[in-house]
Amino acid sequence: MRKSFYVRVLLMGALLLLGASACKGRQKRPEYTISERADQAYEMTQVKRGDVKKTTIFSASYMQTKQEKLRFSLPGRRLFQVYKGVGKTVSKGELLAQLDVSAEEAKLLECEYSISEKSLKKKHLEEQKAPAYAMLEKKKASLTKEEFDQKKEEYLWTYDYAIEDLEDEITLLTWQKEELVRAIAGGKIVAGMDGVVTQMNEINGYRSDPERDFLVISDSAERAFLGYASDLSGRLRLGDTYSFHTSDYSAEYTAVLSAADDTKGCYSFTLPESEDAIPLGLRVLATILLDERKDVCYLPKAAVHEAANMHYVYYIDESGIRKMKEVTIGLVGDQDVEITAGLSQGEEVILR
Repeated sequence: MRKSFYVRVLLMGALLLLGASACKGRQKRPEYTISERADQAYEMTQVKRGDVKKTTIFSASYMQTKQEKLRFSLPGRRLFQVYKGVGKTVSKGELLAQLDVSAEEAKLLECEYSISEKSLKKKHLEEQKAPAYAMLEKKKASLTKEEFDQKKEEYLWTYDYAIEDLEDEITLLTWQKEELVRAIAGGKIVAGMDGVVTQMNEINGYRSDPERDFLVISDSAERAFLGYASDLSGRLRLGDTYSFHTSDYSAEYTAVLSAADDTKGCYSFTLPESEDAIPLGLRVLATILLDERKDVCYLPKAAVHEAANMHYVYYIDESGIRKMKEVTIGLVGDQDVEITAGLSQGEEVILR
């Protein structure tokens, strides 16, 4: 295409005028002619009719979905022993790791000994109490009232009050024992389910932190493609089937959305049958449809420009002059842009 060289209005001036017009309200904008080199050829494209789609790529990994995350409840303690490491099979109730709770264990032994000692002493006093009071009653006739009352007061301190004091001490020791038992239990990690240890904190120089998981047990029998996305709330439906593939398209899988947590953006896709051949951690991708417009006019994204709160295209008029024309757009898809006003199907515009 060869045309004589024309200059009507510089592009920058046109955009400034358009911006000023936009500040005064939405008005019909005139067409602006811009410069064109006489020997310049443009790549053209036509307004077509069809479907415009907007999608996103969702990433997921093949993982064990039934997990138990375990942590110690005692803070700042040194690790004493790990009995089952990553990759080891464990059974429910099995001791997996333990902190250094030797101080608590020593106190517990002392506490249990004191409870046993005081309980035995209380038992002996209770056994002696009844005969002592019975003997005092037998002697009552040979004693004056003052002597009897004094002896009875002695028996109260020797037996009744002493037994009450022992009961109080045993109660306090029992509370202390319960606290020690809880502390020792908090220094141990016990499996709550059958499975495999799949994660574990760094053990060198470890100090316990009740706010962080120490290890994770996973059930190998329950696996799924698990992924996270913050922009898919309400766009995925439970029970729908989705296609996944590896990044090199060497393998494809069909899975059903079996669990969704829109608040956390967590989604789990289950295969029709568990496939042990799929390596754990395999990363797969799925194309998720976000929006779609069917049977609409559209242009490639490269043909539609934006400035000063307007969208526009370039075209060549019958005189060979390059001009700018405002258009109204709808959905901006992956490759194309929906044109809702300003152009009709078949019209040609400059692609780039």
